[in-house]
Amino acid sequence: MARNEFTKMTRTVIASRAGYRCSNPGCGKLTVGPAKSADEFEDTGFASHIHSAAKRGPR
Repeated sequence: MARNEFTKMTRTVIASRAGYRCSNPGCGKLTVGPAKSADEFEDTGFASHIHSAAKRGPR
């Protein structure tokens, strides 16, 4: 079944516009932080869909 996936650019724009914080009400955790290497970062956030990614999928 085909899914609607976010492009890397769309995920970056969503994260930036949200201030790299979770948009789930009551959460607000940072979605980015330091990695083991000093010149890298770890992205812990997940882009989510306002509508289902799959036809007739849950929402």
